[in-house]
Amino acid sequence: MSVAALDDRSKSDRLVDTTSTATKARSRARWGRRPRTRTAGADGQAAVELVLVLPIILGLAFLIFDLAVVVTNYMKVTDAARVVARAAAVYRFTGEPDACQAARDAAADAAGGLSVTVSCGAQGNPGDPFTVTVTYPWSIGIPLIPLSANGTLTSKATDRLE
Repeated sequence: MSVAALDDRSKSDRLVDTTSTATKARSRARWGRRPRTRTAGADGQAAVELVLVLPIILGLAFLIFDLAVVVTNYMKVTDAARVVARAAAVYRFTGEPDACQAARDAAADAAGGLSVTVSCGAQGNPGDPFTVTVTYPWSIGIPLIPLSANGTLTSKATDRLE
């Protein structure tokens, strides 16, 4: 077969619709719908949907990020309380004047860059429990949305004075 004959044959295959109208009607009746056609107003539908959904997705992403930061800070505050209570428990062996001062000095190193507040309980004799409370303020705000939340992360730790 020559190239011209193949070219003529492919043109004729494209132009002739071998499906009868009765077959098309049966297909529509069987599947309950017409073949999908493109309407004139559907050209920008995806762009409109993106514009409507993108702010919600970005807001959720910022919220998840802010919550992760708060949870990380809570873990730092909890660890700092434990370290500070231990520093207060052994203050006599480190040369500090009192347990509360030893706790405040240890808080700066233990908090991992957070500026924490330390409050101490009553100082007693060796073997008495000593309670330390570490607090840190937190806040969550989503950019471009006037919703925000804030509060205070608090962790208490108790250790016996040595």
